[in-house]
Amino acid sequence: MLDFQIPRLDIEADELPENLIVALPDLSPELRDYLVRVFIGAGGKTTASPGAVSGIVSNAKLPHFSIHLRNVTVREALNAVAAQSFLLYRATATDPRLVHAPDGLRVSPAGWEYKFRAPNDMPFQTWVRSMFGPLE
Repeated sequence: MLDFQIPRLDIEADELPENLIVALPDLSPELRDYLVRVFIGAGGKTTASPGAVSGIVSNAKLPHFSIHLRNVTVREALNAVAAQSFLLYRATATDPRLVHAPDGLRVSPAGWEYKFRAPNDMPFQTWVRSMFGPLE
């Protein structure tokens, strides 16, 4: 899955990097279609999108991500989110443990991890989010 080629990925969003990592399949229709085929092939059944999806929230000012990639693997796309989160962290020079930053922007660098899981009885979105996640 990490070697799947994404033809085009455009992200212009004020979002926490952790949320972009878990939402990558929602940002690329080609990746989502591919994952649905893998999910069904591995025995998954429910592919309908849920009405609401939770993510990590914060009352801090959200960092702005601007990522525009062509013909990259899933691995390269996830690395781009992680790298930009590190650059944003360095630019603000803010310790993520501090409660307040001078400009209200708090972002800690976010790495990612991937673990393949069998779908079992999980809905599609739960299955995807169980595999793609921020590094803990």
